[in-house]
Amino acid sequence: MTFRLGFFGPFFIDTSYFLVQLFAFEAIYGHVDKIRGWGHGEILVFVGTFSLINALNMIKLKKFRYAD
Repeated sequence: MTFRLGFFGPFFIDTSYFLVQLFAFEAIYGHVDKIRGWGHGEILVFVGTFSLINALNMIKLKKFRYAD
């Protein structure tokens, strides 16, 4: 049971964090067209790229943390 929680817990938290970011930007861009020249599509690419880099970084750190 601990193994499942250790796997699904961070997955659920990261997915929730990603969805909160998307909903926040959807709410913001529902009222404006651009923010400092950044349109809706550009922000989605930025958030997606950030999330991908963050996930890869977490995988790398986890690999080295448990490499005893």
